[in-house]
Amino acid sequence: MENVNMNTILPEYPGISSMAEKLFKKSAFQKKKVESFLSSKSAGQLQHIETLLHKYTGYLAAEGMDIGYAVDAYLKMLTDMMRCQIYFAKKGVYPVADAVLAFDEVYSDAARMKAYMIGLALSQFLWESHFNMYQIFQSAINTHAKQIKKYLEIGPGHGLYFQHAMMHLDTDTEFTAVDISETSINITRGIIESLVENPPKHEFLVADIFNFNPAVKYDFITMGEVLEHVTNPEELLGRLQGLLAGSGRAFVSTCVNCPAIDHVYHFKHVEEISAMLVRCGFIIEEEHFFPVENLPLEEIIRQRITINYCAVVKKL
Repeated sequence: MENVNMNTILPEYPGISSMAEKLFKKSAFQKKKVESFLSSKSAGQLQHIETLLHKYTGYLAAEGMDIGYAVDAYLKMLTDMMRCQIYFAKKGVYPVADAVLAFDEVYSDAARMKAYMIGLALSQFLWESHFNMYQIFQSAINTHAKQIKKYLEIGPGHGLYFQHAMMHLDTDTEFTAVDISETSINITRGIIESLVENPPKHEFLVADIFNFNPAVKYDFITMGEVLEHVTNPEELLGRLQGLLAGSGRAFVSTCVNCPAIDHVYHFKHVEEISAMLVRCGFIIEEEHFFPVENLPLEEIIRQRITINYCAVVKKL
């Protein structure tokens, strides 16, 4: 597709069109970016987005929400991000000082956290970087599926990664989700209840990962967009090491120059993340990074524009 017109794709992709129409009515600024994203997708990729979005709107309906609420939550998230970026541009540091403040102001505020996670979920359908990382996660699950009997997700957030793993791993796999936010756990539970028929054995735990001491090791651990939320990411990676089985794999994602209402640790460049993973005893089997703007890399670095990063790792 070279050009995307929301009227032409409406018959084939009504979910995408409905979401985009509501978004454009409230923010004309989003039109060019979203249409650019959609125009780069094949018919198969658009159908994938449509199917996932259809499932997600089913979850929203079950929870008494709709796509309009999700669009409002998404735009609120963008506004918050813009404020944080302005602060970062002026002062060179993130506006959130530590993880305790993030917990007090975001994770423990049920209404704010709910809107944040619902808005973040829409980024899976609208952001090139998040769409790409989701595909890499899916590929990692498919590649290692036969070896995964115990799956752990640290900080499931909007629940879409956890739901995908549950839908694509064997039914005898045991699943655990751990999050410091009760709201995040409730959202993930709602996603599973709405979208997974006859789910396999699973548990949801509201807990600090440093106080989580299971009797088992995990064959696959997903830790998406968590490292930047803690004061000491090396300590968290050490915890990941302790929870991962010897032959297990982990999918880890984070971001560079990415101020947000709950981001605490400032990674300044991609190489810093790679070096930290290696220093903490991981072998990087594959890694990817995705700038959020379509500019030359040197310009991305010079302007300190956000770069999303993800890797599949195993223990040294």
